[in-house]
Amino acid sequence: MNEIKTNFEFKDDRSYVHSSTICDEITNRVLPQLLFEHGGLVLDAKFHRFFNKDGTFICQEKPFSEDLLRGAVADFRLSTRSGYVYILLRDDGGEILKRSKANYSVTDVELLEPYTGFAKIYMDGYSNFFSNIIEANKRIHLMSGLNGDLKVINVYMKKLQLDLPFNNKNGVMVNIENVSIRKHLKGLMTLNKISLMGSDINFDICYFIG
Repeated sequence: MNEIKTNFEFKDDRSYVHSSTICDEITNRVLPQLLFEHGGLVLDAKFHRFFNKDGTFICQEKPFSEDLLRGAVADFRLSTRSGYVYILLRDDGGEILKRSKANYSVTDVELLEPYTGFAKIYMDGYSNFFSNIIEANKRIHLMSGLNGDLKVINVYMKKLQLDLPFNNKNGVMVNIENVSIRKHLKGLMTLNKISLMGSDINFDICYFIG
């Protein structure tokens, strides 16, 4: 088992840690300490609740118990060439002192039908990728006639290949295809398939709207 302390920051005026910030810590802090290269890795991520503290990533080669998962902020499964690594984010109550500005590079957003469309994103690293892909999907949701006061929350991402085509100066076109919409609590749950045009990278992303 490995334990790795987080070093989170708040984005813009948010009072919680954005899901892209958590994923960025996985790729830039956790994977190097586990001595993994990004090639051949596939990430599943689940976000359980809002989170406004620093914490600890716990990494092990077997699934976590249900008791541990119930208290987690988020959990991840990393598929490697030799098996799986399971990662859990635990709330340690540490104060977050840093704040940064989110510089989204999302253009040419077009809605084709509700919750389906495409956009162009620019990325030179994992931080740009996570923030821009989540923002592009969010903009497609907001363009689908949602009330501006509703919150769009990232619930999970599945089958995300971490061997990404960075340093494309012309940007990457992203196809966003809605797979399903269902009622959940007092809102909606949407499942979209995201694919990067010109590559074989595609994955699922689920949002809660409420």
